Amino acid sequence: MEEEKESKELFDYGIIYSFGLGNKDGLNELKAFEYFNKSFSFGYGPSAIFLARLLEYGLGVTKNRQQAEKFCIEGLNQIKDKKEKKSVSLSEEEYNNNHNN
Repeated sequence: MEEEKESKELFDYGIIYSFGLGNKDGLNELKAFEYFNKSFSFGYGPSAIFLARLLEYGLGVTKNRQQAEKFCIEGLNQIKDKKEKKSVSLSEEEYNNNHNN
């Protein structure tokens, strides 16, 4: 659970640097790439979509459409896998609460 929280925080930092929001450094797409990449390495799928955007347009990194496509596919698969895991991981109490209302 801690790793999931950390991956989301890293993603948030990526957003901050990707769009230059509320930080003294302003826009820094290379830093954004680094944060998104670290977040994705912890399994946070949405980071892959932002990595793909940076790669597709060569923002802060060398333009690489093949790698961008790969990140899109991997990210969408991670998001899909997490949704599937959540849908089958209800505890007995949660199941009973959902079906007794």
